[in-house]
Amino acid sequence: MVAEPRGNDGGEQYFGIRGWLVIPAILHPLLGAGYSLYGAASAFESYSEGLPLDGRVFILSISLGAVALGIAWLAALYYAWSLSPIFPKFYIWLTLISVFFPIAALLYSSARYDTRASPQDYKDVVQSIVIACIWIPYMLVSKRVKVTFAMAPLRRSAVGIAQQVDLSPPPRAIMGGFWYLAKGGHLRSRLPSTN
Repeated sequence: MVAEPRGNDGGEQYFGIRGWLVIPAILHPLLGAGYSLYGAASAFESYSEGLPLDGRVFILSISLGAVALGIAWLAALYYAWSLSPIFPKFYIWLTLISVFFPIAALLYSSARYDTRASPQDYKDVVQSIVIACIWIPYMLVSKRVKVTFAMAPLRRSAVGIAQQVDLSPPPRAIMGGFWYLAKGGHLRSRLPSTN
């Protein structure tokens, strides 16, 4: 049996980066940026002038690609934090790139340089595939993702309008009654007490 959601509109409880959405919206971009920048630094360590030109170009391209991926993960963190509606699609594309980038690098290096992948390389590829298999469907199906990132521009525009326009109710005297004036002061002494 599934519990019915509480709330008037059914969507208010799902709005915001809470629950499981914390992992793909905050934790994964932070870890992805750190891991990408660490990968760029470790790839840079294997660079030397003694390598052939195509080997140096390959290492530089891997390093720069990892730096670009790290910057993209930081952009994903910004999009999530600002509740941008492009975050879910941006996250999905980044996750797919994070899966295919290492696979392409491993396949190219094994074909071109006759190298063998280490067990850590296989572990990293399997880990990125598992992460993609969990979080891409979540981003596509989750009601919290839809409500948070699709409704955010509407909420921001409503808040912006409310800040620009005084939406407080008009005084009761304008609505056609003397009650406001009676409670306000100078007519109070002439009217019977309401207590």
